[in-house]
Parts: sequence; C-alpha cells; structure tokens
Amino acid sequence: MNFPNEESDNSTNSVEDDQIRQVQLKIQFHSTRKGDLETIESYVKRLRSIADSLAEIGDEISNSNMVLQLLAGLPIQYLPLKNTISSMRPLPNFEEASSMLYMQEDILLQDREKKFKADAGGAGAEQSSGFCTADTFFTVVDTGCCCWCSWCSRYYLRWSWYIGYCRWCS
Repeated sequence: MNFPNEESDNSTNSVEDDQIRQVQLKIQFHSTRKGDLETIESYVKRLRSIADSLAEIGDEISNSNMVLQLLAGLPIQYLPLKNTISSMRPLPNFEEASSMLYMQEDILLQDREKKFKADAGGAGAEQSSGFCTADTFFTVVDTGCCCWCSWCSRYYLRWSWYIGYCRWCS
C-alpha cells in the first residue's frame, strides 16, 4: 500500500494556499474603488497595500497596471483627470498620478466648500470666475501637466481651466 508523504502534502497545500491568496488579492485589487467619503490618501494606501501583499507572494503588479487601476476606481468627479492621465505617453508613475489626484481632491473640496457657503446665504462666500483678472494677471509658468501661477504661488492642473490661468486669482 502506498501512503503519501506528509512533507510533500504540506508543501502542496502551501502552494495551493498561495495560489488561492493570489487570486483573492487580484480580485480585491481589480475591484477596489474610491468610496464617496473616502479620501484619495486612504484609497491610494489601500491599493498600495494590496499590491504589496501580492508582491510578497511573488506576483508583483507593474507600475502601469497600478496607475490604470488607480484611475479605474475613481468616481465621476475625477473623469477629466482620468482622461488626461490615461492619455499621457508614457503613463506617469504611481506616485506622480497619486500626486495629481491629491491636487484634484483639494480643488474639489474647495469648490464644494464655496458652493456650500454660497448655498447657505454666502456671508463671505467668494464667487470666482476661475481666471486672473486683467489687473492681477501674471505669467503662468507651464511645468508639464501642471502649471504654476506666479501670482498666488499654487499649482493647478492645466486641463482644468480653459485659458490656462489659475482659478484662485480672479
């Protein structure tokens, strides 16, 4: 009678466990979405954590797949930035794409705050056209996908504004 060796049985189970874990992590990675109340920071950390877990078991995710999943999980408010980043050649690395999302999140939060103030009666609510006026216009220096407004010393995303002036300077 032939009995299986206990050591080889344990190693087979270990390999199968790793394969199951790998499939579970890949499903989790590809189904990760940014929640409505979740910050970009927590969303990025969650994606990075899953990718690190996959790398630990020998299935590293490429930078381009990290960026594409980062974009795929974003809500509709980020659509213009998703289109901009996904059309860049070569794709930015994960950290650069995350940085652009942090800036966009800041813009969205400021817009939401202004809208809330305006809807609440608006004591002190600023109405901004999003452009520098003629008397406050200063040169905006193009630095790639982001621009730097020398008037207010802020970065803004070039695609955000039609003529390339910072929206905070109006």
